[in-house]
Amino acid sequence: MLKADDWSFLRRLHEQEGKSIRWIANEFDMSRKTVAKYVRQTSPPRYALKKERQSPVMEAVKDVIVRIIEADKTAPAKQKHSSKRIYDRLVAEHGFTGGESTVRQFVRNWRKGQAGPAIFVPLQFKPGSRAQVDFGEIYACVGCQYTHLPWELRDAACSAKLVKLQCFVMRLCYSRRVFAMCLPSANMVGFIAAHKLAFEHFGSRPAELVYDNLTLAVSKVLKGRDRELTNWTLA
Repeated sequence: MLKADDWSFLRRLHEQEGKSIRWIANEFDMSRKTVAKYVRQTSPPRYALKKERQSPVMEAVKDVIVRIIEADKTAPAKQKHSSKRIYDRLVAEHGFTGGESTVRQFVRNWRKGQAGPAIFVPLQFKPGSRAQVDFGEIYACVGCQYTHLPWELRDAACSAKLVKLQCFVMRLCYSRRVFAMCLPSANMVGFIAAHKLAFEHFGSRPAELVYDNLTLAVSKVLKGRDRELTNWTLA
């Protein structure tokens, strides 16, 4: 299998130096199909096991591990087994001679398989479809006369005190364009005003806004992803 360095070299020849797939194949005695496969890959090739390695030592205790994990589902929280506790029991009660990392891997894979379908977070968005909003504390030196100096010199020269401000940030998910502004306090009036200014700055309103459990936007966190939103509207 091609190594990451070799893959990078082939892609550089093809993309940066303009060498054809035929030229690379002839130069390095490779098939054109193989060269074409690697130069079109956007990430280095990774080795993947076609079949899980068999471990005779683990085969003897797999059923024991599964029984422990299943019993933990109804056991009190303090009595549930970590991977380390399972390993210790295997050694003490079953004479297990395998490694702890092997047990950890098996437990991790088993629990992952029992956890239900995977949840995916979308990372690609249509223009104007979504924006992320955050509202947090920052500290600023208001009225500083030494902004031309490096921070280490400015701190020593400036007698002004740091002031705690609330920073409102809205980021468009598609373009990653950001609007930010500082407010003296975190209240609903300033929160709504910041939204209006952000929309004016972007020239439109995103179809969906995502908040990270902000108190001003979310009044109550419910089960799972459900939230009870604060009752407020924009004119």
